[in-house]
Formats: sequence, C-alpha cells, structure tokens
Amino acid sequence: MGIYLAVAIVTAIFSELSVKSRNKTIRRLSILAAIIVPSFLYAVRYGIGTDYFSYASAFNRLQLIGFEGRFEWAYVLLNIIVGRLGGSLELLFLIIAIIMFLFLYLSLKEYSNSISVGIGMLAYMLLFYQMSFNMVRHSVAMVVCLYSIKYIHEKRPLKFLMLVLLATGFHNSAIILIPAYIVSKQLSEGKRKISRLLIFTISTIGVLSIDSLITPILKSIHQLNYYLFYIQNETGEFTFNYLIRHAPFVLVGIFLIKYIKRDDTRYIFLFSLYIMSLILKLSGLVGAQYINRISLNYEIVLVLIVAYFIKYFNKSRHVFASFAIICYLLIYWYYIYIYTISHGTYPYKSIFGL
Repeated sequence: MGIYLAVAIVTAIFSELSVKSRNKTIRRLSILAAIIVPSFLYAVRYGIGTDYFSYASAFNRLQLIGFEGRFEWAYVLLNIIVGRLGGSLELLFLIIAIIMFLFLYLSLKEYSNSISVGIGMLAYMLLFYQMSFNMVRHSVAMVVCLYSIKYIHEKRPLKFLMLVLLATGFHNSAIILIPAYIVSKQLSEGKRKISRLLIFTISTIGVLSIDSLITPILKSIHQLNYYLFYIQNETGEFTFNYLIRHAPFVLVGIFLIKYIKRDDTRYIFLFSLYIMSLILKLSGLVGAQYINRISLNYEIVLVLIVAYFIKYFNKSRHVFASFAIICYLLIYWYYIYIYTISHGTYPYKSIFGL
C-alpha cells in the first residue's frame, strides 16, 4: 500500500515544482521525474493488474502474427516495434506509461493558471493510476482524450480529430468524445442552462435505451458482432454505488460553478463533461455493464475538476474544505484499490521479486 501512496505524493510534488520553481533546470528535472517515477513503477510490475498475463500473452502472440483485429492499430504497432527491436514486455509498459504521463502532464499544465498541477496529478494517481495497470489501452486513450479537450476550447477541429484518432489507436471507445465537440457551445456557455439540461435529458434517455438502439445495429453488421459480448443482462447495483461515490464531487462542483467560472469559463464545459460521464455510467442499469466503461473518456476530466476545487478553496481561505476533499480522495483510493483490491493491483509485486 505504501509504495503506491509514496509514488503518488512524489509525483504530485515534482509536478508542482515543474511549474512553480523559478530555476529552469529544476523545472525540467521535475517534469522528467513526474513522468519517469510513476512510469518505472508501472513498467517493472509482475502479475499486477487483472489482465496482466493477457497483455503478456498478446505481446508474444503479436510478434508472431503481426496485426490482428482484436487490438487497435497504435497499440499493436507499438507491440510489434518493441518486439522487433528486441524489447521486453517491461519496455512496452514503460513506453506506454511515458506516453500516458506525458499527455497527462501536458493536459494539467494547460490549465496551470487556474489549477494546481500537483493536485491534479495527485487526483489522477489516487483515482485512475492503479486502474491503468489493468486497463492499459483504455488508460492511454483517456489521457489523450483529456489533452484533446484543449482544442475544443480553442475551436480547432482538425487537431482535435487527429488526437481523437490517436486515442482510438489505443482504444476504440475514444470515438465517444466527438459528440462533445459538436455540442461544446451548448455545454460551455454559462447562459445556456436550458440547452445543457436538454442535452443531459436526451443523453439519459438514449443511454437507458441503449440495448434497443444498439443491439439491432451490432447484429446487422457482421464486423461489429464481436461487441454483442458487451451487451449483457447484469444488475445495476455497481452503477448506483458508483454514483454515490461521486456524489461529493457533483455537489461541490454544482455549488462552486458560479464562483469558478468567473476566473475560468472552461470549468463549465469540463464539469458538463463530468456530468455526461455519470449519465453514460447509467448504461449498467440496462444490461450494458461493460459499455459504461466508455464513460471514463469523459470522467477523466475529474482530475482537473478536483484541482479547480482545491485552488478555489485555498484562494478563498477555506483550507478545511481543501483538506476534506484530499481526505475523501484518500478514502476513495483506499476503499477501491486496497480494501476491495479492485483491478488486482494490491499488494504490489515487481520483476525484482519485491
């Protein structure tokens, strides 16, 4: 347990130093450390992550057969290049982690005038880092999606689409971000409350009807038959628990929206994406328990939102509120990854036998 917490804190400290230090050398070294420290832990693990051995098996198989339809093009290409150059599974994981943390860091730095980069990194480490040990491909797609939001703000569709294409190269679910660009105006302008409510309502109806809408399409297109696996008749208990765990973030986010938007209007759009992630999660109620994973491509904005919370509370001298949020993140992390051993990351084991 201690190693995860220690790496989270160290990574957060270096991330903050990278933007706060006045010394250029320290800033550069801090960026390097913020990326390498968590990436090294990610790379040298052994048997950590529920699908660890599936990824190991795929790495060996892809060296023999080359491209296959099960995995996305960028992930397969990376596997093949590493293997052909004589690299190991650990090198593959290291490269993937570096890509992941590079995009994550760039995403946080983009908002550095409005948030604490260190707090944003800490939020990622506590909420998503250990998840990434299991959901390797999806986790890379999530942070690329997070960075692509920069181009939604800037209204640069070509660069946005190029990044989404790169994200789909690791996980096809990243395509879900494209509608966010289409309705970005409605989701980002403070005066369009009715428009946002209408979008949330239509999205909720669509998600709850996902089985009747999507199943016929998957059945009619042979190439998409594989995805019928993800339409399952499962209970929605996990969905409700998930929403309950997110209630504090939602309540605080709604309360602060009128204050934070005065300093940074981008917050409205980010919080709207977070609400959309919770709506997408409702797919678990209608027997699409696995489809609700696409919500993570929106939910990743939570690392920015938490950082907005802390920055506002510190600025307004509500230090106790900041402390409460950090405590909640720690409780969330402990319950999900340590107590329930979600994603199979605890206890940590490395290739060095430690």
